[in-house]
Amino acid sequence: MDFFKTNPFVRLLIPLILGILLQHSAKLNEPIIILVLILTLIAVILTSFLNTPFHLQYIKGITITLFIIVCGIQITDIRDNEFQPIANTQKILFIGEITKLPDEKEKNYKTEILIDAKKADVQWEHINTKIIAHIEKDTNLLNLKAGNKIVFLAKINPIWSQQNPFGFNYAKYLSFKQIDHVVYIKADEWSLLLANEQGVKNRALNLRQKIINLFIKNEITGNNLAILSALSLGYKNSLDQEIRKAYSGAGAMHILAVSGLHVGIIYLILHFLLGWLTLFFSFKRLKFTIILITLWGYAFLTGLSPSVLRATVMFSFILIGFILSKKVNIYNSLAASAFFLLLLNPFLLFDIGFQLSYTAVIGIVFFHPKIYGIIYFRYKLFNWVWSLTVVSIAAQLATFPITIYHFHQFPIYFWLANTIVTISAAVLIFLSVILVAVTSIPAVAIIVSKLINIIIDLNFGFIKWINELPFSLITNISFSSIQVFVLYMLLLSIAIWLITKKYSPLFACLLSILWLGVLNAGNYISRTHQNAICVYQTKYETAIQFVDNKESWWLVSAKSENSRINSLIDDGNLYWKTNSNKYYQANNMNDTIIEQRNWYYNSGYWALEHKNGLIINTNSQIPQRPKDSLFIDFLFITGKPTFSLNEIPHNIVFNKIIIDGSVPNWKVKKIISHKRDLDIYYTKEEGAFIIKQ
Repeated sequence: MDFFKTNPFVRLLIPLILGILLQHSAKLNEPIIILVLILTLIAVILTSFLNTPFHLQYIKGITITLFIIVCGIQITDIRDNEFQPIANTQKILFIGEITKLPDEKEKNYKTEILIDAKKADVQWEHINTKIIAHIEKDTNLLNLKAGNKIVFLAKINPIWSQQNPFGFNYAKYLSFKQIDHVVYIKADEWSLLLANEQGVKNRALNLRQKIINLFIKNEITGNNLAILSALSLGYKNSLDQEIRKAYSGAGAMHILAVSGLHVGIIYLILHFLLGWLTLFFSFKRLKFTIILITLWGYAFLTGLSPSVLRATVMFSFILIGFILSKKVNIYNSLAASAFFLLLLNPFLLFDIGFQLSYTAVIGIVFFHPKIYGIIYFRYKLFNWVWSLTVVSIAAQLATFPITIYHFHQFPIYFWLANTIVTISAAVLIFLSVILVAVTSIPAVAIIVSKLINIIIDLNFGFIKWINELPFSLITNISFSSIQVFVLYMLLLSIAIWLITKKYSPLFACLLSILWLGVLNAGNYISRTHQNAICVYQTKYETAIQFVDNKESWWLVSAKSENSRINSLIDDGNLYWKTNSNKYYQANNMNDTIIEQRNWYYNSGYWALEHKNGLIINTNSQIPQRPKDSLFIDFLFITGKPTFSLNEIPHNIVFNKIIIDGSVPNWKVKKIISHKRDLDIYYTKEEGAFIIKQ
């Protein structure tokens, strides 16, 4: 209870989060929300002004907590309905503002547009919605800036949603950013309407692009430009898959996403450079004011990206406490910044970056002094390196349940990677500031840019070396949301024990471990008693998985080098917790016989436990007529079969037809029109077909 008394914003933050979660899951109606909000507000006013007996003081706390929960519900509902859905089946005219600088892709440019109006019949109708736009490549696009208004002709489409039971749900990710539509705009179907840069956010984005152009001008290009732009300015669009995979495998991906770490580096640099001001008591406030202004200036340079904005708000609450000469409680400051940010945008709660930022900082603040005190070095340099290592360990300790849940991997050498990379990141940020300052002096700028290139090469080389170390990365770790919750209960129990030194938290700790054991045992039992057939949805490809206990077999249309299929196989094995990578190319198996455990395959015919089926694909021949009637549960149609279904012998009877995403649209329409009397399942429209036995 003392903790909540000294950290009042924690008491406010928890009910706000509960309210946001409740509205996100339950979707309460607005009239009900407003009614409950008024009732709880009246209850708060009554309990505040009435003389409540001491033994009933808890009622006041309950009413305030309920009021904040309803406030969380209300702001979530308001933000959820802020942007209007668009429904149009044909191309019409729109007017919108570019809110993100166009990012060059292989075939087009990708940007975000805030639509202001659409042309309904002959009149313009005001609307308010955000969309993802893919614009055909054109030289005019190079002149577009954030804040520019364009008029364009297009058909609005819904965002493609995840149609398999696993993997990254892009539609859900964008929905938290209140983006539900996508559009493709041809080069000759848009034009610039207004070339303004109004708004702080737009000016910040355009300034960031100018700084990136300065890097290019000073011969920082390729991977080095991508790494420096991400590391110093938070611009990650140029990072290719190789860089992302390398840094992620080393446990240092956060270095490439400007966040609390980078703001903390700027803070420490300024704290050191302005240290002389603390010699004069009257200048202490000036020092913290300068740091506060500089941090917001840095946030502006990064384009006011959400991660930097979070970290800057976090540090601002701490610095304002110093400026006002108040005793700063770090947990209260963190809770206050989170409370403020969630009031502005409750959907930040579901942002992975938001979750990792706050858990990492809390982990560092709590665990760092306790772990750091275990070892003491005589020399300051060793103590400094040990301190940096402990920062990495403390942050990883607090965030690993979230990272495992989302990314299903754990980097073993994160402590080594983060210690070295953090030092080089601090140097690179410092040098990038110098480069911008001396860019008008070519001789000095060349020296600084060469030094930057050397450090980035060493940095990336070190990251690749970490990835090549034995057992550098544990992959395919499957954690459920319940297991993540229990892990945090375990960490919380340990934290309470470290604070109180009482035995009751240790009892809770043992219960958490027991709970984890029960969950793992349940998962193991379910793995040994599972049978499933899965026809996954993947564009232009075939991927069919047969699951039997802890084994699985795949039939795929693409070669093993296809990264999309390989990723699907990894995700599917992780989802079903199978440990097999046996896969076969379906189009080359028309004369193949396989018999393994309970799975049987013979030239297109298959059987698993009590289910059977026939697969026809591009290279399939018309099935031979059996002597007697053959009853089949499922007919899987993939690729481009050269014969029609009517040519299949009539005494081969199937209960259901499943058509996957590799079948052309025209062929699907033909099948559906000729077989209206049959039960047809199309994965492109209905998602993956999964049947469990």
